[in-house]
Amino acid sequence: MSDSSMMLIKSSVTEQMGASLQMLHACIVKCPDALWEGRVGKCAFWEVAYHIAFYADLYLTPHLDQYTGEPKWVWPHAAGFGHRMEPPFDVLKPEEVGPVLDRQMVAAYVKGIIEKLHRVMEAETAETLAGECGFFWYPINRLSMHLNNIRHVMHHTGQLSAVLRRAGVNIDWLQKAAE
Repeated sequence: MSDSSMMLIKSSVTEQMGASLQMLHACIVKCPDALWEGRVGKCAFWEVAYHIAFYADLYLTPHLDQYTGEPKWVWPHAAGFGHRMEPPFDVLKPEEVGPVLDRQMVAAYVKGIIEKLHRVMEAETAETLAGECGFFWYPINRLSMHLNNIRHVMHHTGQLSAVLRRAGVNIDWLQKAAE
């Protein structure tokens, strides 16, 4: 692969994932207090926001073994939509469910993921992008994992944005990450 092709791929992924994460951040900071604990389907708004951030962070990591884990301010399984995040994925008992996550902490976490995105994409090479994604449950290459990650972020961010629109809060569409 030529250097110019490689730069195009890396900059395109960075622009689109960056825009997706910035739109998620906007949903978090613009969410009215009354909606932060409100429902988005079967989950609370904050649960969906944290779920998106957690998996964006995880899947930006080159390999599962390199993931440092959830932030210390988060209770275990908070990203699992009320289920354990490892087999058998059973429903959490009420005493295992922690408190509502702090909006400012979740927003700051997303900002940190945006910074991580730039570091990760800078380090990618043609070889790493063509190699395994690093997560045994996804039999895809690393470039496909980045695209999958973008789709996941936008799938759930669209849910949050729809809830906000119904409440009269507009989330701007970003064509690419803002500088």
